[in-house]
Amino acid sequence: MNEEAKNFSKNLRLLMENNQDTQTTLARKSTLSQRTIGNMLNPGDDFSSALANIALVAKAYKIEMWRLLYPDSTLDILINPTIESFFKSYVKADSEIRDAWNRIIDITNRKTLAG
Repeated sequence: MNEEAKNFSKNLRLLMENNQDTQTTLARKSTLSQRTIGNMLNPGDDFSSALANIALVAKAYKIEMWRLLYPDSTLDILINPTIESFFKSYVKADSEIRDAWNRIIDITNRKTLAG
């Protein structure tokens, strides 16, 4: 199993635990089969290969693979190094700093939506 598949599986488990989902409840919510959910949680070569291919394309462009999966992406989202730096800093920050950034993001979203 490749690193991307391990990360995906781990993150999916975190989301499922947070939402108190079983494979069955997530299957129902996502309209995927329970078997597919199980395969995602315990990825084999087929699933790992798909993620590995995305990772290789991202690596070729020297970006993180999440950028290729982001919906309605712009070129700025795809290539701006500041976004990656912010993301990594946020992940490493303590809760006080995260709370401050979240307040800034909330204010920015309100002003953006207000037009």
